Amino acid sequence: MRSLTLRSLILAAVYVLAFLPGNASADFIIGPGTAGTSTDLDTGNGTRLNISLLSTLFTTGTYQPLTFNYDTGNFQAGANGQVIPFLATYDISTTSYTVIAVGDVITTLRNQNDASAAFGGTTDFTITGNTQVYAGFQSLGTQNPITFINGTTNTDHDNPGYTQAQLLVGFSFFNLLPAFTNPNLDRTYLFSVTAVPEPSSVSLLLLGIGAGIVAIRRRKQNRAAATKAN
Repeated sequence: MRSLTLRSLILAAVYVLAFLPGNASADFIIGPGTAGTSTDLDTGNGTRLNISLLSTLFTTGTYQPLTFNYDTGNFQAGANGQVIPFLATYDISTTSYTVIAVGDVITTLRNQNDASAAFGGTTDFTITGNTQVYAGFQSLGTQNPITFINGTTNTDHDNPGYTQAQLLVGFSFFNLLPAFTNPNLDRTYLFSVTAVPEPSSVSLLLLGIGAGIVAIRRRKQNRAAATKAN
């Protein structure tokens, strides 16, 4: 029985290690991703705010957003190609989003496929209970650089003025986003956010498992020594 307990603890440690950052099995992908191919861009000048309706289920825990993944098109000359990624939850009772994580301003290049940049900004966010998490981004400057595919209702889209665009730069968590000019838009913007369980939480669990393994080994050694002495 003692041997089984030790084996169980070792197996538990292996299982936890599989969920450390950098392992694909631990990754949470929020948003539609970049598997599609398109050169379509928002027309006209001005900023855009987009939230993908393709959410990801998170369970209780603390998580770290790692990367913003995206495709860009041949956006117009003079555009800076800048976006701010963010994550949000949705309250059906108020039909509004609440931002839970905001990344850094990311400067993109033209005509990029399957590109990634560090999310930056917020270091982590905490989820309580089973919660759907949504990914979005706010473009800055004269044109949104992220490409989209037409034909599927996958996006809540807002076409704000520059004053509203500044809202996300220092966005206060749990403030509600402004009303959308184009809710349920028939577009799929090619982007996603990758998040993983927060490393310190995993480390604490590993320390506990390690302490259990050491305690069992010492108990076995003490009993073996006592038996030999007899």
